[in-house]
Amino acid sequence: MIEYFKPSIFSTGTEYVELRYQKAKRTVIVSRNSNIDEVMVGYDSGGSVRIFSKTGVGFSSFNRPEDVNLAIDRALEPSLMLKNPAPLKYALPMKDTYIPPVTKESIPLEEKIGLVKHYSDLALNHKKVAQVEIQFMEKKLENYFLSSEGHEIEEHRLYTLMVFSVTAADGNLYQTNHLTWGTQKGFNFLIGRESEIEDAVKIAVDLLRADPVSGGIYDVILEPTMGGVFIHEAFGHLAEADMFYKNPVLLIKMRVGDRFGREFLNVIDNGRIVGEYGFYAYDDEGVRSLKTFIIRNGIFKTRLHSRHTARILGNDLTGNARAVDYRFPPIVRMSTTYIEPGESTFEEMLDRIGNGLYVAGAGGGETSSELFTFSAVYAREIKNGKLGRMLRDVRLSGNVFETLMNIVMVGNDLKLQAGHCGKMSQVPLPVSGGAPHILVRKMVVGGK
Repeated sequence: MIEYFKPSIFSTGTEYVELRYQKAKRTVIVSRNSNIDEVMVGYDSGGSVRIFSKTGVGFSSFNRPEDVNLAIDRALEPSLMLKNPAPLKYALPMKDTYIPPVTKESIPLEEKIGLVKHYSDLALNHKKVAQVEIQFMEKKLENYFLSSEGHEIEEHRLYTLMVFSVTAADGNLYQTNHLTWGTQKGFNFLIGRESEIEDAVKIAVDLLRADPVSGGIYDVILEPTMGGVFIHEAFGHLAEADMFYKNPVLLIKMRVGDRFGREFLNVIDNGRIVGEYGFYAYDDEGVRSLKTFIIRNGIFKTRLHSRHTARILGNDLTGNARAVDYRFPPIVRMSTTYIEPGESTFEEMLDRIGNGLYVAGAGGGETSSELFTFSAVYAREIKNGKLGRMLRDVRLSGNVFETLMNIVMVGNDLKLQAGHCGKMSQVPLPVSGGAPHILVRKMVVGGK
């Protein structure tokens, strides 16, 4: 494909032209209460062109390879009409091919359906289980990137994801729990999850007997899934540089070099963890993915960048320009974002907290600038350093900067989890996130 498109990108005489082309195969299986409700296998292909002229940027997408010159003409026209140039930081032109062996994996569709049905049947064997829903999604991609600067990159990826949801019922009371497994290691990563499903079902059933949490201010220990959602949603998006350069308020509130946490707090975005759902060898501007310390030893070190934001703000490239598919231009997005593990054990955290809450299982939530509200699947009361009764209807809220400063212990038990991220109508973008257990002082907990 690269050789086919090469003549076209040098045809405009403009300052910079880049072209992405993508071939995709998607498989979706949906099961409800052990019935296979949906099986879909779809194929898609297409590309896009971005042109950076001296006056502005133009973008156009296309489906048929033979329409590439038409797409270039369509992108060139608006780029010349604008008076808003978008300078780019220089990126060393790369010529590379990255095809992981797992992308050649060929698992029969019947085997995938069989695993979905097996997990559903397992959960439905339990009393009080009212509904089980499982979604299996697989996406096999061939990505091609070339530019007038000399980039020639071919990268293949295989995303595999399963979302398990169980609802328990007792009369008019319903409680739901869920699990997510996502990987670029192949289908076998999903096999052997029976004990995790049993645990998830038990939590949903136990929540039927749990009391609502009493609202107040608590010291809390966040379970890794909850900590990962906090660091991604509440802080990670604020660290995306395109949130900054048009927002002078954020530029003041988040200045590089300011202290955001204690000396043991490190927050990292790392697109180079092979096999993680958030892994990629190159971003959608042809920049190699990197391990980036956003916070290091409690100090805000850098933002995440595209080539444009890195040039505007005078920072180094981080390889974080990503598009959800060929139909969209790349924007600044996270990859695998997490709190680096520390030295504390979970038992040491329980000893130190004394009385408080253990908050686990991320539900929904929302953020507004530095303010956040997240729901949790459940909490456990902590009294005298011991885990006690289960509580439900748990919501956490606060200011992200105050919360980061109130992290007083970081565990040694990092856990990463796959997910999908949405931003500016671009969803679902594969990402990973996580944290070890963390102890946070004075969190606002909403309940009854």
